[in-house]
Amino acid sequence: MTEAMNRTRGVERGMPRPVRLGIGLLELALLAALTFILARLIWLVVFGASASDFQQDAGGNRFASRAPAYVADLSRLRDGSVFADRRSGQPAVTADRAPVQETQLNLTLRGIRRGATPDAGGAIIQTPDNRQRFFAAGQPILDGVSLEEVHVDHVLIDRRGVIESLYLRDEDNAAPRQGARQPAAVSGVSARAGQTLEGLFRAEPVRENGQLTGYRIAEGRPAILAALGVRDGDVLTAINDRPVSEISDLGAEFARLRGEDRVALTINRGGLPLSVQVELP
Repeated sequence: MTEAMNRTRGVERGMPRPVRLGIGLLELALLAALTFILARLIWLVVFGASASDFQQDAGGNRFASRAPAYVADLSRLRDGSVFADRRSGQPAVTADRAPVQETQLNLTLRGIRRGATPDAGGAIIQTPDNRQRFFAAGQPILDGVSLEEVHVDHVLIDRRGVIESLYLRDEDNAAPRQGARQPAAVSGVSARAGQTLEGLFRAEPVRENGQLTGYRIAEGRPAILAALGVRDGDVLTAINDRPVSEISDLGAEFARLRGEDRVALTINRGGLPLSVQVELP
């Protein structure tokens, strides 16, 4: 054995120095690996395969102390009345809208088309260029001015964040005509063929190709017309979705409908069909 060791040492002496150094480092690395494996083997034999290789602190709350703490704010439940009966409670307090000033813009409200809610209707508005156009709620009227809400006799507009009102004016409606009545727009229609709705307005028949298509509203009191959402010159084409051509006595039909809560009038204004929900006075 001594002879073999001497022979090995002789071989190593014949190697270059870097090679001998590399072999030494490799032997040290193998020795360290064997030592680690042996230590792990002893650990498994003594403590078992389920043993943890970390050390708990004395209280055993190492991880508990690291976990983030969450504190419930029960005051929100107390103050919020989660289980309160909201059907019998006090009504919710809503902030009253500040008084709305009338706009000074050169706009004229010519007609109103009400919807199910104030922000679902529309209106015919005359702009400073003397053009009358229909604007739906939310639609811009001028630069920085849009239609906000539509009510019975006025609309609200939003002028760069400021809410202003625009009202239907009695002077905007045609005054009762004096003297001879003007004939209807369609030829062949006699003024004497019209019907007078007592307390409301006079209805002049409008025909196309000899067929009755509607009644032109005329000689109505401005306050009544404004309350109905119509104006002189509008053509009434249907009542509660029933064409007026099927109604022989318009006055009697209006008298019958006065007992109903709401009446749907379909009109034609300047070629634009409109529908208004009204309460007959």
